[in-house]
Amino acid sequence: MKPILRLSFFLFFLLLTGFLSCKKDSSEDGNNSSNNKPVAIAGQDQAITFPINSCTLDGSTSNDPDGKISGYHWSKIQGPTSYSIQNRSAAQTTVNNLSVGVYRFELMVIDNGGSIARDTVQVTVHPGNADSCDVSDRQQVNATLTQIGTLSEPRAPSVAAAGGKIVFAGGPSVFTNNNGTINSSPSAAVDIYDIGTKSWTRAQLSQARQGMAAVSCGNKIFFAGGSMSTVNFIGQDVYDNVDIYDITSNSWTVAHLSEPRSFLAAAAIGSKVFFAGGTKDGMYGSKTVDIYDTVSKQWSVANLSEARFSLSAITSDNKVYFAGGSDKDKFYSQIDIYDTVNNNWSTSSLIELSNGISVVALGDFIYWGGANWTQNTGKAEIWNTKNGGVTISCLSYPRSHPTAVIKGENIVFFTSGNYGSFSATENRFDIYNTITNKWSVGSLNQAIAGASFINVDSVIYVGGGVMDQNTFTDKVYTLNW
Repeated sequence: MKPILRLSFFLFFLLLTGFLSCKKDSSEDGNNSSNNKPVAIAGQDQAITFPINSCTLDGSTSNDPDGKISGYHWSKIQGPTSYSIQNRSAAQTTVNNLSVGVYRFELMVIDNGGSIARDTVQVTVHPGNADSCDVSDRQQVNATLTQIGTLSEPRAPSVAAAGGKIVFAGGPSVFTNNNGTINSSPSAAVDIYDIGTKSWTRAQLSQARQGMAAVSCGNKIFFAGGSMSTVNFIGQDVYDNVDIYDITSNSWTVAHLSEPRSFLAAAAIGSKVFFAGGTKDGMYGSKTVDIYDTVSKQWSVANLSEARFSLSAITSDNKVYFAGGSDKDKFYSQIDIYDTVNNNWSTSSLIELSNGISVVALGDFIYWGGANWTQNTGKAEIWNTKNGGVTISCLSYPRSHPTAVIKGENIVFFTSGNYGSFSATENRFDIYNTITNKWSVGSLNQAIAGASFINVDSVIYVGGGVMDQNTFTDKVYTLNW
């Protein structure tokens, strides 16, 4: 064959294969312009209570605007490993062998033109003994607070640590009576404790405020947002300031959130720091998530699935979990999950908890604790991130934001005040041993609320807070039992 003929044949072959490939691609997954995609409807979210361990998935209302549904397929995309789908290819099917936890099932439908659509449904399985919280048989442990220093002024500061330094910043400092409503005034004071030298230095925030989110990332500590008051917010009382302390250079800089807000949550993973939710007025929440990259020094913005404040944040296994919170008169059990590997968001739900919770992660487990306000009980949810299993347990008493830390093999939920109050009425805190899976109750010689609580190098530090009714302290302790 002459060269010119061989070249012509080759070009014709390329054009022909390209044309066939385009025809094939245009008909897959709804890309065929002559065929409208179907509508997948997986049904309403469901909740059942164990020992009931089955439910019906119903996708029969799925439809196709220009044809008919020719196939269905159900699959589990999230939740415990225990389950069985009776008929994955049926429009309506039964799921059996469910265990306590939160499941998400996906329905995929295909129409007679080959187009595909998907929808998901959530099934929450509550424990059968949800209201049972008998803690009378738990071992009592005597605990002591040993003073190591003094803050520059009495208050309940935000706290974070990095590079062998613990930074206590801002926080409510003086109670005031506003037409019969107890409020507090914030401080701008910053107290820095060097663990190695056991020495203190002082600094000032760019703005006196309380309700800040505190988090460390690498050699930097961030104190974000905050407000002037704890009740009856007005616009100018809420701040977008982010005070950043560089441990290495011992210097401060100020950045700004995309919008001012208080009672937001913060978490760091890799080089990224997340500031999520919050409120501008003490009633309505925000969906905003401000993300700062410490390497590129660039900010970006994402959104939560629900606007809320007083939520918690934790990182585990390349994911960030933003859980619970409130908005006006509503409490949310929602969990927004950001996957740093796939750079996408998903949702789940807490089972017993909602607003005012604390959280830590250890190994494959996440430990949430706080108050179940509908039952007036203290609850803990232990989530296995590998198999999706959930264990429900009880704290020794209900309270809001019982700060959680890890000490060795123990998870500690430290005492805090009643919801919406700094009143120091309890001297108890809860200890969960992750090896024996047993709880014990720590007992202090005095009641305490609202104190900063942090673990650094297996030493727990307690700073400030309220020791007596409506009286702040300036003392900093280590906690031992």
